[in-house]
Amino acid sequence: MTTILAPSPSLTVRFLALKKQWQDETWLYSDPFAICTHPAYQKIIGMGPAVLPMILKDLEVSHRQWFWALDAIVDEDPLPPDMNGNIKEQARIWVEWGYRKGLLP
Repeated sequence: MTTILAPSPSLTVRFLALKKQWQDETWLYSDPFAICTHPAYQKIIGMGPAVLPMILKDLEVSHRQWFWALDAIVDEDPLPPDMNGNIKEQARIWVEWGYRKGLLP
């Protein structure tokens, strides 16, 4: 089981600010590469495993394009190879993975 401590308030504030910037500046994008290479998204990835609970919680309710970040931060991929394109199903599998790993309450 992966043990991740609850994020500090300052980490949470930084994550939320970067997530808002990313959403505000990419909401019209249709290209997943452009969405996932946005500087705010890359900074979130750089925050490392401590932000996994926040990413997974957001993924659970929003189905945003968090898959690139998850792949970059986590050293495993719970998705079957034929899962490309089915965002809701990908989100469901990643969120279930987060619960199994103890990353979500």
